[in-house]
Amino acid sequence: MNELTRRWSVTTTPGGENACSRQTAPIVVGPRLFLTDAADVGAYNATTARKLWAYRPANPADNVTPQLAADCETLIMYAAPCRQSGSAADKSGRLNPPPSGELIAVDAASGAVRWQPPAPATGSLIVDRGVTAVGGFSTADMGVRAYATATGEPLWQRLGVIARQPVADGRIMLARPYNGGTLAVDITTGRPVWATERNWLAYAADPNGRYFIAPPQPGPYLRPVLARANPTSRSPTCHPERTGEPSDVEREWGGRDGWAGQLPVSLSWQTDGVVSVLEREVFSEAEAARLLLVAQSTLHYWLDGGERRGRSYKPVLRAEPRGDRAVTWAEFVEAGLLREYRRTHRVPMVELRAFIELLREQFGVPYPLADRRPYVAGKKLVLEAQVAAGLDPEYCLVAAVGNQLLLTPPSAAFVERVTWDGDVAAGWRPDPNPGSPVRILPDVRFGRPSIKGISTEAIWEQDEAGVDVEEIADVYRLEVADVRWALGYENSQRAA
Repeated sequence: MNELTRRWSVTTTPGGENACSRQTAPIVVGPRLFLTDAADVGAYNATTARKLWAYRPANPADNVTPQLAADCETLIMYAAPCRQSGSAADKSGRLNPPPSGELIAVDAASGAVRWQPPAPATGSLIVDRGVTAVGGFSTADMGVRAYATATGEPLWQRLGVIARQPVADGRIMLARPYNGGTLAVDITTGRPVWATERNWLAYAADPNGRYFIAPPQPGPYLRPVLARANPTSRSPTCHPERTGEPSDVEREWGGRDGWAGQLPVSLSWQTDGVVSVLEREVFSEAEAARLLLVAQSTLHYWLDGGERRGRSYKPVLRAEPRGDRAVTWAEFVEAGLLREYRRTHRVPMVELRAFIELLREQFGVPYPLADRRPYVAGKKLVLEAQVAAGLDPEYCLVAAVGNQLLLTPPSAAFVERVTWDGDVAAGWRPDPNPGSPVRILPDVRFGRPSIKGISTEAIWEQDEAGVDVEEIADVYRLEVADVRWALGYENSQRAA
């Protein structure tokens, strides 16, 4: 330390006594140093201290100090609101929108904004291997959403979990507050790598990126947790002559309060590492209920069962209660059919529950109503299940007509609303109009309703801002008819 000499210094804008945003420790990526203070986020030449550019948030006084992360070409900033409060009504009686954070990606060389998606009000920022993951902590935002760092393209999401910031060998740790335990996922795909029932909180990762540093149980000691069985080679950095990943490995060492010195912990490995589209957690329970136009309490009852009038009921759409607030794609699709029967035909829930349980047993799948086979090649088994469950003919999925088994009108309409990929439900038309191009696709816009990949909500917001239909179509490269379909669907949702 005695041999160090100061090369340069810069003056930053101090925060006032009540300021939320203050100066942070800088990060260095390649030839640039990035620093935030109470006024803006600045980029400096790391050698000469020449200021290259500055980005000023829309309302820096109302944001906490931004979290910064970067790769060689993109700087990511995430800031949570400081004083905003949601749900309060303005003078006209309209509710203010809930608070939200700012997630902004800018060009590292110029400071030009590249993309800016919605962000949770509170959360964490993780950047690694060309992926930016932002995780929400609150009940409303809990979950992780991942984007391509270069383009902002949505890649994957996982709800009902809390992300921790250390990255080890391309893996991130997720806490599961509803189910308990810890899950590690691949940051590029969101697919599980391993799971454990232990509630680990990762403090850091070792400089080589092979281990998380986490306590295996409450106590003062830490020990390494292997990120995965066969660590891969490291990603290249902005300096070809160096090895190791940029920015995310230059972190504090977490082995404080003594070192346990134990070998990597034995974990419960998931060898396939693949989550099928049906099992993918796509929506929060509240969002799914909104899209289905059902009360959240009703949807929760369908998913996890409950107690009514002193009697306990099993779930309808799940084999066993799960106790969380995330909804898989299969559960969402099945709830779409259940909603039609429950709200339009008022089918008795006990009989429907027995019917679905029989279908599970006969077809050997956890979500038989989201599988195409019962509606096509398995009508005889469906008929047998209907009879065994005691379903009234008015509520059946198939009916005997002469010597043929045909789909009843409600089930036929449901099958037409689903986009099938083989026997798997790959999409769903939320609009009851058969001609509507609006689709909900689990891999597009995080499952939000869209037309040709464009969010219908974004189209509606443009219309609310006074933009002409023709101009909206030109901006999103859609047909005018597509825009009108999107507006019709969004307006009907808001009127429901």
